Amino acid sequence: ATTEIYTLSLHDALPIYRNGMSRKGSFDFKEKLAALKKLKQTLPREVGEITANFFQDNFTKQGFDDNGVNPWKQVRRRIAGTPEYKYPKKKDLGRRTRAILVKSGKLRRDIKVRSARFDRIVIGTSSLTKKYASAHNNGEGKMPKRKFIGNSRKLQRKQKSHITNRLDKILGRFNFFNF
Repeated sequence: ATTEIYTLSLHDALPIYRNGMSRKGSFDFKEKLAALKKLKQTLPREVGEITANFFQDNFTKQGFDDNGVNPWKQVRRRIAGTPEYKYPKKKDLGRRTRAILVKSGKLRRDIKVRSARFDRIVIGTSSLTKKYASAHNNGEGKMPKRKFIGNSRKLQRKQKSHITNRLDKILGRFNFFNF
């Protein structure tokens, strides 16, 4: 047998709920359910866009942002005394000041939401830049690792904040302690 310590009916709980009332002044479950169903369709794309933009911003920051930017290894064309600095392959005047991994901007622009479903969101590059992106992101061959796509605590906080805000707009906030 169970011992009842505290019981609560939903009728008792609903007045605790703020911003969850319909125009009639009562909680409208059908309205909330319809809004949640719509959110289930749109939220994956929204979170995917936030994620893709975060990864693209790493090019501007010149490093991977995970609770602070971890700068990418400097390119040899900028290091005085190296052959690449002294004897460039091309007489490109901006070669020493140009951002790392940004010559044409093609790789940065190619980071997109490839698919977005509620159970799986894929962010990546197309087949045109896949090999190049992988070599830099993972540090393959002679390429130093210059991560721009991957898990980030800062990104997770952004995603969580967006999801929470979207749910709060629909459901309001529960306030169990301040009646």
